Amino acid sequence: MVEKKIKADKKVKTDDVNHPHEHAHDDSHTHDHEHSHEHEHVHTDHSQEHVAKPSSGSSLQEGDFVEIDYSGWLKDNNSLFDTTDKSLAEGAGIHKDTIAYGPIIIKLGRNQILKGIDEALKGKSIGETIKLEFDPEHAFGKKDAKLVQLVATRKFTKEGIQPYPGLTVNIDGMNGLIRTTSGGRTIVDFNHPLASKDVRYEVKVLRKVTDHDEQIKAYLDMQMNLQAEVKTEGGKTTVKTKQDVPKELHELLTKAIKENISDSLNIEFQKL
Repeated sequence: MVEKKIKADKKVKTDDVNHPHEHAHDDSHTHDHEHSHEHEHVHTDHSQEHVAKPSSGSSLQEGDFVEIDYSGWLKDNNSLFDTTDKSLAEGAGIHKDTIAYGPIIIKLGRNQILKGIDEALKGKSIGETIKLEFDPEHAFGKKDAKLVQLVATRKFTKEGIQPYPGLTVNIDGMNGLIRTTSGGRTIVDFNHPLASKDVRYEVKVLRKVTDHDEQIKAYLDMQMNLQAEVKTEGGKTTVKTKQDVPKELHELLTKAIKENISDSLNIEFQKL
């Protein structure tokens, strides 16, 4: 155990564990964070099964936008831990109101989903369903004793938080789970909740997304966690965001959109 040092100007706050289907993405991700919960080099394990393969359809390539449905299970007890299917989530008792269930649109090669899934989708066809298995090294990593740390309880109480076992917190951009608290010390586990777990996924390729407006909306949602309405008229693309986006970020977002969608777009940002 090592003592967790928190600067006085850093806040400790409660937060949800970053769920694979919730939006906690950045360019490194995956999905991710100051402390990435996914292994740096993620590839498929030795097991990959193809089912329901269509007889026709162009194959997926890096850079394609694709709409998929997926579900993930732990291999040891076959319990569902993530899905785009609301009914499956409800049936498994893992439904969360904070999650927008339904198919998701990703750009292949941007690591907006588990890297092994991203890699496995390349070369697949529309309508194809694939089954994948990952060991811990190729999924959410092995547990690291260095990520189980001691934090002075006063650091929490100073922020108005009463720590207790099972509480999820965010410290300096890292999500952790409180394991124990006693004697003025709190043990926080910063390992991914699924660390050291073998997992399996089933992924269905629904369609390629070629419409620029839909691509922009999906890219901002998955990559930037920005919910937006996008409409192109008269050669101008208007992006209306629900969140306040500082004007100084408009240029950076425009550059990212042009690099990932089309360099010919004429983009204007507005607040919904």
